[in-house]
Amino acid sequence: MGNGQNALTRAEAQVFKRACSCFGLGRCFYDLPRTWVDLDARNRPLQQPRLPDWAMPMRPKNGQEHGKPRNGKTTAPAAGTNGNGNGNHRQGLYRDELMAEIRSLSERIGVSLSREVLRRFGGAEEVESVRGAAKLTIVMERMQDLARGVGRLKCAIETVGEKSYRQLCTELNLPGDSIGDIPTRDVLKRLVERMEALAQHPAGECGPS
Repeated sequence: MGNGQNALTRAEAQVFKRACSCFGLGRCFYDLPRTWVDLDARNRPLQQPRLPDWAMPMRPKNGQEHGKPRNGKTTAPAAGTNGNGNGNHRQGLYRDELMAEIRSLSERIGVSLSREVLRRFGGAEEVESVRGAAKLTIVMERMQDLARGVGRLKCAIETVGEKSYRQLCTELNLPGDSIGDIPTRDVLKRLVERMEALAQHPAGECGPS
């Protein structure tokens, strides 16, 4: 569950935050630049981080409240602006950030696994064709899970040796022994289990755990 006593609480908070972002709640927080601040003995920031102007609440101007002129009639915000002119901009930044992360993960897990995730959870062949931030978020999280599996596999290969890995790939009828030749998550799981078992018992015969 993690090294801290509050690992479960943190995990629940992350899940809740991601779920909210899929519906547009608090999505602007993903666009905030990362800022490091010093903490006191109680883990409280010693100074408040400075927010960019677009993240600050709008203040009354010329006696008017936001979206409400002096005559009391409410003015509708422009389409796609969420009332502050930055809605489409923030959504665009968020989508670009997701797509950049997915492309980076695709390079780590290989073409075959990437395409499987995109087809199954994104409904598309290419990341550019995935519609909606919610689907992109799911694709990213699935690829993150696969990237952890690939990392475990690489560590096991370094321990056991590439010869044993090539023999295992032949046994599983894979077209090759590169990461890009792993077709599905199930095959990746079997590879990880077998290689980690060999790493623990290199002199014995090991099967899936």
